[in-house]
Amino acid sequence: MPENSDIKLPHQHPILQRARATFRPGDLMYTDVDALPDADGNPTRLYFLPYTTKDKAFAARKAAENGAGVEAWADVMIRKALDEHGKPIFGLAHRPSILSDMDPDVLEAIVGIFMTSRTVIDHSKNLKAMPAGG
Repeated sequence: MPENSDIKLPHQHPILQRARATFRPGDLMYTDVDALPDADGNPTRLYFLPYTTKDKAFAARKAAENGAGVEAWADVMIRKALDEHGKPIFGLAHRPSILSDMDPDVLEAIVGIFMTSRTVIDHSKNLKAMPAGG
């Protein structure tokens, strides 16, 4: 880069500063899944971080490897589903069970929440993405 260049480094560029101000991928969110009730009939609460560009690249890569659909959704579920402390609740060892034991429509709905939530969004009567603190 020339010494007298007016080009700003990517981390200093005003567009990226505005992007950082409007998108905070570190905000833990949750979705309540009525279709997966616990023993008391309460919906299962799954926590996740908002969908990022890295997540989108991961999903595209998995879709290219496995084909779009249920297998790619299982990979996104493993990557995004967290507990209330922000720790992953699934690992690769859970993939066969996710694929065989989970209703594909429920899996698709959950992954859809993970892939579209950046703020508080009411997705349906049964699936809501909410900030974990609220």
